[in-house]
Amino acid sequence: MNISDEERQRRREQIYEVKPWTQSTGATSVEGKAKSAQNARKHGRYAKKPKQPEMTWLDILKYAESLQDLRE
Repeated sequence: MNISDEERQRRREQIYEVKPWTQSTGATSVEGKAKSAQNARKHGRYAKKPKQPEMTWLDILKYAESLQDLRE
């Protein structure tokens, strides 16, 4: 999306009027900052993945048979 220089200037002026960065929130206490620093462990790239239930071949065969029964 290309925007004109006029549109870019208009948006810039609107942002400087509202100043959203003055309303940003975040941890302010030492404890809160320490806790939020650990967010990546729970939600980020290195978070533990939920375990999938393990299926045996017998479970897979039973599932396949149940699907075939549904088709009939």
